[in-house]
Amino acid sequence: MAKKSEKVVIATVSLATSIGGHRKSINEGQMYPVSDPLVKKFKDCFVSPEEYARLSGVIVEQATAAPGEKRNVQIPE
Repeated sequence: MAKKSEKVVIATVSLATSIGGHRKSINEGQMYPVSDPLVKKFKDCFVSPEEYARLSGVIVEQATAAPGEKRNVQIPE
């Protein structure tokens, strides 16, 4: 598990491999800390969370208005 301040990447493929004689698997969409031996061995199989969202077509809505931005929000009664 990644530490709170440690950067993470997301797998773009699923595969099984062996590292140090132990069977390991990478699952597409799963987050891994950049220090993980799987990430170091298969760098091309991982991207940043932002890049993963872009590649998968996920639209991430900005939660708060930017400074000076006004939003037209209607509160249901």
